[in-house]
Amino acid sequence: MMISKKTANDHTGYVSERIDVSTLPSGIYFAHISCDCGKQLTEKFVIR
Repeated sequence: MMISKKTANDHTGYVSERIDVSTLPSGIYFAHISCDCGKQLTEKFVIR
């Protein structure tokens, strides 16, 4: 599964990059999800 990671950048504001979730190390992660309707959600998920 691919996710998009948004990282703050000094010059342009944000940089977006694609990450394959299967390459992340085990641990607890927090995902900040926003949709076109303006709602934002933070979800916790665990990779084992």
